[in-house]
Amino acid sequence: MIKGNLSSFSLGEVFQSLAVNNHTGTLKIRASGGEEKFVYFSKGEICLFSSKSHPNLRIGEILVRQGAISRAELESALAEQTETKERLGKVLVKSFGLRSEPLQRALETKICEEIYDLFLLTDADFEFLVDHFPEEIFDSTQKSLHISINTYSVLMEGMRLADEWKVIHKKIQTFREIFTLEPGAVVADENDVKEQSLLILVDGETPVYRMFDNFPGSRFECCKMLFELLGAGKIRPLTLNECRSLGEKASKESDTDKAIDFVQFAVHLVPDSPELLVLIGDLLRRSDREEEGNDALLSATRLFFEAGNHTDVLTTGEPLVRAFPEDQELLNAVFQSALSTSKRKVVAKAGDALGSLLVSKGAVVHAA
Repeated sequence: MIKGNLSSFSLGEVFQSLAVNNHTGTLKIRASGGEEKFVYFSKGEICLFSSKSHPNLRIGEILVRQGAISRAELESALAEQTETKERLGKVLVKSFGLRSEPLQRALETKICEEIYDLFLLTDADFEFLVDHFPEEIFDSTQKSLHISINTYSVLMEGMRLADEWKVIHKKIQTFREIFTLEPGAVVADENDVKEQSLLILVDGETPVYRMFDNFPGSRFECCKMLFELLGAGKIRPLTLNECRSLGEKASKESDTDKAIDFVQFAVHLVPDSPELLVLIGDLLRRSDREEEGNDALLSATRLFFEAGNHTDVLTTGEPLVRAFPEDQELLNAVFQSALSTSKRKVVAKAGDALGSLLVSKGAVVHAA
């Protein structure tokens, strides 16, 4: 088994090693956000790909793009698929007479586009399971078509896109960015389906990562087009004040998911604002994402303590002691802030917890 992190080994190096050594098995890639993707190799060739993306829309759009089916046929097939619950490829073959060759070509394109997106990752864990084939994670359509893609060709294109992404990343620094149309922006060319689709998504409330689900192309294509629209002055990112205002409005309307999107982009714009971290922490906890919320509140507590805002430290940090009983920095911040504000009960509680933790670490004098 080969394993590591893409911060130490580039995806290009991993792919090259698997191709050179003619490896057979499954490469599992887990991004920092928890999303998992799987690539199956057979004797160094790429054969299968699986992720939790929306494959039906992607494969359908690729077939339209390649002229294998019409837009009307895709919409009809998707409607039929909703009723039958069958895979889109099977519906297209059975009800619309799609031959296996264009379906295979579209699947190969889809797999390549998905893999190219992996080259955008800089922080993800990977492991290669030699001779391992988890059948349950790969769909039957891919397995029945016997796909085989040259790893070196994918590697070269992926590395080229990674270099181009470095330029794009200077303007699109996070997938949490939210863009809006500039007044008087020229509409898209009516023949450019992708630009039309993207400009519909640039609505002042949809972050980039949510655009990926509905954009008829790869993540890289979506970001590159946003980059070009920014350069042409057709779109702009929301300002900090817009994010805060819209986030508070969505929160009051109990639209927690939308509020989180706005405030997370605001946090990206001003990462050292404890007030914003408290806001996003409360929203995440309200959305049953307690661990993420607690992490944000912990960061806010540390910033409050550094600024000497002891009352805010106690308000935000004291409830976190139960979640982080071994965080010496947190316990010390709560203890010192309680001393500074003469909160005797909190002094005793936090001091006892801090002393016990120090004893467990062998720092007996410090504990005393």
